[in-house]
Amino acid sequence: MNTNKSIIAVLPLAAFAGLALAGTANAITLLSDDFSGSNGDNLHDTTPDVTTGGATWVATANYKADGSFTAQNVATMSLAFTPTNGFIYTLDAQIENLGGGHWAQFGFGGSQPTNSLWETRPWMLLRVDGSTSSQHFVSPGSGTGTGGLVVWSNISTIDYSNDLDVRIVIDTTGGTDSWTATWYAKAGNAGTYSEVGSEVTLTGVQDDITSVGFSTYNAGDNFGKFNSFSLSDNTAIPEPTTTALLG
Repeated sequence: MNTNKSIIAVLPLAAFAGLALAGTANAITLLSDDFSGSNGDNLHDTTPDVTTGGATWVATANYKADGSFTAQNVATMSLAFTPTNGFIYTLDAQIENLGGGHWAQFGFGGSQPTNSLWETRPWMLLRVDGSTSSQHFVSPGSGTGTGGLVVWSNISTIDYSNDLDVRIVIDTTGGTDSWTATWYAKAGNAGTYSEVGSEVTLTGVQDDITSVGFSTYNAGDNFGKFNSFSLSDNTAIPEPTTTALLG
């Protein structure tokens, strides 16, 4: 296990709830990693820069501590996390040089496998074929599979030449069976996010989400590098407009 990183935040979600209800004006970081480790070390079992509940990475061996990943079919990296009612969660990742011709998944998931399919919930499908923007999709499906698969609504603005920032916002303030999810993305050098998947209501997922992460399957040629990965509680911050978010 990597002992070079310290656990900066280990408060339980109840503690974060208290902070949010107190009206704090800033986002509360629940999980965050800038992948400052070594390419020679596996990401698995390392502690992110900010963690909640002592969560450590569960990852296949092709994911490295510097955020890089090489081609491997059915590969997953994830952190344990269970959302609760009453919050607005923002999941972010910055991926550099995402390459390969097969699907990769990013988002909220179920169990934490290392060599089997990650059961994704509210999630994105990412695919790179050079810089062909038409190969990028987002799915508001609330379970496994590709239910509700749609082309990104404003894809012409996100020809990112393999560098991509992605964001999923889940709003649980509406209570059980009224959670919503909205999807955003931008080119790595862009200043603002664009909404690429309109808000949808999620039903039947509140008991199924137990992790956040990234995975590939049927994707033996995918490769890339994460520059950052984070999950925050933005309950006290106004939701983004339908056209853009501050980076």
